Amino acid sequence: MEGKCLLQSLIFVILIQLAVSVTDPVNCQVNTFQTKQNFDLKKYLGVWYEMKWIIPFSVPVADRYLDYQHKYSMNTDDQVLVSITARNSSKHCLYITAYVNLTETPGKMVISNQPNGGGDTYTYWIIETDYNNYAVVYGCGQTLSNGTCGATRLWIWSRKTSITPTLLSQAEMLLNRLCLDTSSLITTSHDEGECPQQSDDAMAMASSNLSVIIPTIVYLYMFYLT
Repeated sequence: MEGKCLLQSLIFVILIQLAVSVTDPVNCQVNTFQTKQNFDLKKYLGVWYEMKWIIPFSVPVADRYLDYQHKYSMNTDDQVLVSITARNSSKHCLYITAYVNLTETPGKMVISNQPNGGGDTYTYWIIETDYNNYAVVYGCGQTLSNGTCGATRLWIWSRKTSITPTLLSQAEMLLNRLCLDTSSLITTSHDEGECPQQSDDAMAMASSNLSVIIPTIVYLYMFYLT
């Protein structure tokens, strides 16, 4: 009887250890995160609407942007431009131009507010996308000494101003492999409708005068931490 109880206890301990090993992330070091295989930038171009996001600090509900979207396009110099539009808490439209800088790794990009990687920058990794419906993008603002991220950013994008529960579930399933929790996701509202499009010249002027027309805290939020 004693031997049987000992065997049962041993089996119980083994099962607990197996359960823990299954639920624990395999590796949370940033340099192990894989981007979209055979990422095709040309297929990724166009408009993407922000559905959900995570940033490494708290933003009051009243200060969160509405109708936030990115439009990626290629200019004549083969430079990828990002036309960013959103509404602030007063529902006024904001227009900003940013620039995509490619790296040697497909899917791993850097976005900056000046051409050729100058000014403020943040990493922008395409973790997964089907190009036609949704995309999951990851960024790390600070890599700690143990290789994990100390300032994580994440976006779930959609080609439409809404996303189906099935596609959202597919996107959220990827958060576990990035060592993130879905409870941290914040939803972007798209109830007001898209902002009118501006000309390229107007967008460029908005970008160059950004520090004047937008308070510093919003500037940092838009370009470095969003």
